[in-house]
Amino acid sequence: MDTLLKKVAELSVNNQRRVAMIVGACVADAAARPTHWQYDVDKLKTQLGDKESTPEFFPENCSMFYSIPTGLNSCYFDITKSSMKSMVENNVTYEWSKLVNGLYSDFFGPSTKYDIDIRSKYSRDSGPVEGRWIEGSLLTFKENRDKLTELPSTACRLGGDSISESDGFCAALPVIARYYGDDQLEVKVEEVIRVLTNWPTALSHGLVAARILGKLLNVDLDGKSMKEIVTDTANEVSEEYTDVSGNIMTVLETPTTVNHSDAVGKMGRACSNPGTVQGALHAALFSKDYTSAVRATILAGGCNCSRVMLLGAMFGARYGMDCIPRDWLDRCTDVEEVINNAISIVAARGD
Repeated sequence: MDTLLKKVAELSVNNQRRVAMIVGACVADAAARPTHWQYDVDKLKTQLGDKESTPEFFPENCSMFYSIPTGLNSCYFDITKSSMKSMVENNVTYEWSKLVNGLYSDFFGPSTKYDIDIRSKYSRDSGPVEGRWIEGSLLTFKENRDKLTELPSTACRLGGDSISESDGFCAALPVIARYYGDDQLEVKVEEVIRVLTNWPTALSHGLVAARILGKLLNVDLDGKSMKEIVTDTANEVSEEYTDVSGNIMTVLETPTTVNHSDAVGKMGRACSNPGTVQGALHAALFSKDYTSAVRATILAGGCNCSRVMLLGAMFGARYGMDCIPRDWLDRCTDVEEVINNAISIVAARGD
């Protein structure tokens, strides 16, 4: 790990922050994973016991739905990993067909760590199942992909029309890191998001989240606070993405006396947008640092993994690797591979 962190530190400041954007999402997701999808907030606090103030990487499973060893990522960041891998294996270049084939192989191929039938084994009576939980977006993606005899030469929509989650945005993180500043970035991000969802609200919120990350990566905007950058973005998209702008303003106007868990309870603890983006923004803007934002999100329960993905990326994009606790890096399984791939992706930019 020391060698890897030294390699990151040798990159330009811009590229350090692009790496940290991805790693920030990775570590935050792994930190929250043991509590993922525990919707009973009071029960979650009881489960955490004397670890409530430091709930990250909790050694026991608290999820209502599935159980995997602490340190592993949820399906959300596993989607990001697959997207990164498809780029690295393609001369560090995004190509729609490579992304599609990579997702299909990583989640449904013969060497996958995912069991496509695990969801069917779950019941409220039996409790959480053992093993990785595959997202519904991927099941719909597989169904739509299987209808095609071959992939078209240009991007098509494989995502489900009713998939409201942020899975597509998760797949787009490496593309943002690689192509930030490119005139075609938003076109690429939309292509990626539509691989896993075609629901308008998920698409619009994912695209605006990508725009926020781009501004946070921009060192020329370091004179502005994160809150100012988010506010500016909401104003900029007020006509193009009216729904997103309004939802961001709702977050910005939340009284500081409202604690994060109560705010998330009002915006939505589930996986759906706009609640996911709103909850992530609230944690990022009303917390003092990466650690406190992730901890607050964990304690808010529900689909906390989807929310920490965005807020972790936001802090990484703005503050670099130093904002991520070193001991958290050491507790995150496979983070070395993630850092290596992220370095490869940003190094290919040549800046």
